[in-house]
Amino acid sequence: MGYPMDRLPLKNPAAEAVLQSFLDQVAQTMGLAIDRINVTEKVETVTGRVYDGILTDLRTLWTYTQLKVVATPLLEYFSPSFPALDQPFRSSWWNATLDTKEHTEALQRRHDDSEAWHSEVLFSTEDSCSESILIYDIGTGGLPSFREAYLNDSPGAALPDATGTKEAGSILASYFGSADFTIPIGQVSYYSDVTHQEVSMPVTINMVVKRGCDFVLFNFVEELAEHGILGPVGTGPKTFAS
Repeated sequence: MGYPMDRLPLKNPAAEAVLQSFLDQVAQTMGLAIDRINVTEKVETVTGRVYDGILTDLRTLWTYTQLKVVATPLLEYFSPSFPALDQPFRSSWWNATLDTKEHTEALQRRHDDSEAWHSEVLFSTEDSCSESILIYDIGTGGLPSFREAYLNDSPGAALPDATGTKEAGSILASYFGSADFTIPIGQVSYYSDVTHQEVSMPVTINMVVKRGCDFVLFNFVEELAEHGILGPVGTGPKTFAS
């Protein structure tokens, strides 16, 4: 199981303690080794490309699809009597053009990079569809995030990493096409500046396996539940009953 040192630990020490306890149980019960890796360096070594180049290609793919599937048909139908578009798209959509050549080239590089990643990092063996599992945090590092922007400026709160940035661990599965699940592993408490009470929030971790190996994660989660390492998620003020 790969622990990306350049993406972890979680920002909240209490949440990181939950994660470390979970990993210790997984290692002892399932016999898995926890390998600490620099995932940025690993990506660059395997693909032979700088990480920023991969981010650029991912944004190209996202933007092309957004323009073709959403923006173009919407603007063809759009009328001045309609409500205004959201601010980020008012000029970018109207002024953008579809670059098919750029998209095709980015798509080919993504294909080549994905093949390399799923051959050298998240690869198959005779015994397993995906021999390795990579973990990362898709959330806010175990800290709360509020709708009211100013509340996120406090030391005990955080915003998610911006989509498509080097800090966002989620871009790896998005780019390489790997299977990626969010798993609740525990909970921590924090003082809410909204309710002025001590409340509970879940601690989650994302697990990533080779493309097409979703059942590796399904079966893995089921085994963890059978061993009592994972429990059922409830409703109400707490994720878990205890």
